[in-house]
Amino acid sequence: MKTSSKLLIILGIALFILPVGGMVYYAKISRVNTSQFSAALELEERNINTKDRFLVSREVKLFNKVIIQGTNNLYTKISIVQSDQPKVKFAKNTESLFRTSVDASGTLSIAVDSVQGYQYSAIYVFVPHIDSLSLEQLQVSEFDTNFENMNIYASNINNQFNFGENSSLKSLQLTIHDSRISIGSSNQVNSFLKDLQNFDINVNNSAISIGPSSYNTMHVDLKNSSLNFIIEKRGDEANVTSVKDLQINSHGTSRIVIPEHAVEIGKLTGSLSDSTTIDLPYYKTKSLFNQ
Repeated sequence: MKTSSKLLIILGIALFILPVGGMVYYAKISRVNTSQFSAALELEERNINTKDRFLVSREVKLFNKVIIQGTNNLYTKISIVQSDQPKVKFAKNTESLFRTSVDASGTLSIAVDSVQGYQYSAIYVFVPHIDSLSLEQLQVSEFDTNFENMNIYASNINNQFNFGENSSLKSLQLTIHDSRISIGSSNQVNSFLKDLQNFDINVNNSAISIGPSSYNTMHVDLKNSSLNFIIEKRGDEANVTSVKDLQINSHGTSRIVIPEHAVEIGKLTGSLSDSTTIDLPYYKTKSLFNQ
């Protein structure tokens, strides 16, 4: 097994152990059992007016854009919650790491200067409306929102970008710069982005790998970047990606990898640059050339 694969497995285990370990710790010091803790925490995560117990709230001015700047050894759960009033909540044990401010343009900035060793954190952003979310130099252990539309910019992220179920999310625009991202599900859910209708991905000087899920429409635009669909095997069974309508456009020196049994595609269209290399069955390749 490649060293990089081993590291991803170790990281995945760590991302599972860290939040669970935190739950056990807080449950003990608060004298509640794990199920009581989970129920109380979920209420704080979803309700802006719930009294702080396991999270710490910060009052902020009204904003419509969010920028979260971290460090590459910070693993963060990010939740964007539609609410009547703006507020930010943090996990109690890491709240002191973060600085928050809202500028004149209505942009909320959440930043951390440095982290000693590896650190798991959680950020909950409550807002009536959001135009965009920008993420820089952090690892996303789980992203979740109850908005129907999200516009996410990711830069300098070199690890997994994990999603929760996001059952309310119908349209997602993801723009990636200078990153190597693997999209998959968090350890807390069995499926992710199942109800997404439109997934638009713009990849610039980056590499993106997509884990198994089902999509209605997916548009991918590559600029000097690579796209890879992952196949996951569990014993004799394989989890594959399903896309009803897949469009891929490439520019510059790019690479596209669609293994034979990794993706079920209803319709494949798009265009390729002269410097694009491809790894996919010939009958699928013809759909990209005949435009």
